[in-house]
Amino acid sequence: MTQTKTPYHVKGKWLETCNCDPGCNCNFGGFPDHGSCEALVGIYVDEGKFGDV
Repeated sequence: MTQTKTPYHVKGKWLETCNCDPGCNCNFGGFPDHGSCEALVGIYVDEGKFGDV
């Protein structure tokens, strides 16, 4: 069975900060610098589309 993919487009801003050293290893499949990664993420969507929506 083949799944069809719904086309989408998103434009906006991404803001992220955490307690890891700059270039957080967690974003690249690595391990946190200080035992655990505690992050705050904010996303502001300027425009976007998902299928016909």
